[in-house]
Amino acid sequence: MALAVNQLRFLARRLIAKTDEEAADRVGVAGRTVRDWKQTDPEFKARYEALGDDGIELARDILRHHLGEAAVVLAEGMQATDRGKPDHQTRITAAKAMLAGLGVLTEKRQISGDPDNPVVIVTADQLHEASKRARSKPPTD
Repeated sequence: MALAVNQLRFLARRLIAKTDEEAADRVGVAGRTVRDWKQTDPEFKARYEALGDDGIELARDILRHHLGEAAVVLAEGMQATDRGKPDHQTRITAAKAMLAGLGVLTEKRQISGDPDNPVVIVTADQLHEASKRARSKPPTD
């Protein structure tokens, strides 16, 4: 037997609501009705108990949907200014987030690849220190 429309609406809302009561209220059913469904409808109970797994998948889908937007925000953050001057802290934070998201920035320093052309992976601290050193050097003409 298929779930009723209100049951499906409740399950969808429950993925984002903090409580059963909140989800029930948002879809216009009584909390007592939801409790009855869980006790008397085996299919509803099974779907309800699987919400944790479904919630993880829903979260992944939402994150995938906003991945491009997040990349744009990080890219814009790398150009951040404060009163017309470069905002280095925001730029560093954005760069770290972007590099970490790409798997380039790790906690450990690793060197791999061809000895004549090594690939160097730096830590966030190393990146931050290099940026501080670059900012502290006087400009050269």
